[in-house]
Amino acid sequence: SAVLRGYLDDSGWIAGWEPAGYMPAGLYGHQLAAARGRLYVRGGSRTAGSRSEVWAADVSSTGAVGTWSAEAPLPDPVYFHAAAQAYGRIYVSGGYKSGSGVQKAVSYAAVGEDGALGPWTYAGDMEAPRYAHTLTLAAGRLYAAGGKDGSSARAEVWSRELAADGSLTGSWTSFSSLPSPRYGHRTLAAGNRLYVVGGSNGQAAQASVFQSTVSASASSAAPWEA
Repeated sequence: SAVLRGYLDDSGWIAGWEPAGYMPAGLYGHQLAAARGRLYVRGGSRTAGSRSEVWAADVSSTGAVGTWSAEAPLPDPVYFHAAAQAYGRIYVSGGYKSGSGVQKAVSYAAVGEDGALGPWTYAGDMEAPRYAHTLTLAAGRLYAAGGKDGSSARAEVWSRELAADGSLTGSWTSFSSLPSPRYGHRTLAAGNRLYVVGGSNGQAAQASVFQSTVSASASSAAPWEA
């Protein structure tokens, strides 16, 4: 349940790590976000199975983590779910629910001016159940990439438009599939590009990095480059 914090030096390198406190309980497969000067821990799993709790703690200007408090819980207890932040909302998709298997629901909660989370709202389903995938904001859209469907690693990538108020519009659109299946990877957006780093192809851990360009039109899907 330990929380660590790192310091960046003048050149942007992490200069070191030090203890910053503890979460209320030990977790794995959870998600962490930062918004309005607070940290948010969502879902995860421990000995008793997947969890729905959401905790938040203030972070001071010096990086000190305050006392954790309970926020509105997720609609379902999940771990290895994916999450993203956009337009004052936190989105959660898919994940694995103990006793039920792989999920495909998408939900979101608004972050209030005081940092408190509003209730979680169901926003439809992804095209198929996924866990250990990623959810990333780029060009005003959410991109769900890779993951596992319960038995196999997947390469599909889908996108969905976000309105100016953060609501999901339209339906999920197929983007170019990854060159190889991936789960447990990380996806980052920088400028107009998406980067998929590492993960497993279902057989072994991978060191490759895939990149693709996102355009203003969701119907335009550029191929991935290794």
